[in-house]
Amino acid sequence: MRSMAALGLWLWLAAASPAQIQSFTVTPGALSFTAVDPDTGGPAPQTSQAVVVFRGSPSRYWTMSVQAETASLENCGGVPASAIEVGCQSATLVGAGPGNAACNPAAIPLSTTPQVVAQGRQGTQTNTLTVALQVSFADRWRYPATEAAACTIQLRYTVDIP
Repeated sequence: MRSMAALGLWLWLAAASPAQIQSFTVTPGALSFTAVDPDTGGPAPQTSQAVVVFRGSPSRYWTMSVQAETASLENCGGVPASAIEVGCQSATLVGAGPGNAACNPAAIPLSTTPQVVAQGRQGTQTNTLTVALQVSFADRWRYPATEAAACTIQLRYTVDIP
């Protein structure tokens, strides 16, 4: 009989300059992974999407970063946050020119230090920034399923729009 565990990622939002941000959403609000046999590929990666609407200034840049709120997963203290990776799948900025968006090409192991997943140049007037992020286990063999009902970790996405 195989043990099963679930991992829930609760997403928190932060904005470094709220006066310019009109809205900031991340969907879904929580991701769940079910532990499965590593021989079959392990838990499937999950995707979340962050959408930010803000008023831009074309001479300035923006960044989006992610960090873990704790150094290890709750209810699974032996599993560090770095066992989870976040990678940017796509980043787009829609608005009046000359704004742009680009992903950090590397999958980033989580830590309690903010790490940039996407960045770009602000466009003029109202901008809509959409960033698709993939969240996955970095090493499905190193952290096998446990008896814990659920392992959770909270993530914080921060957008800095100076």
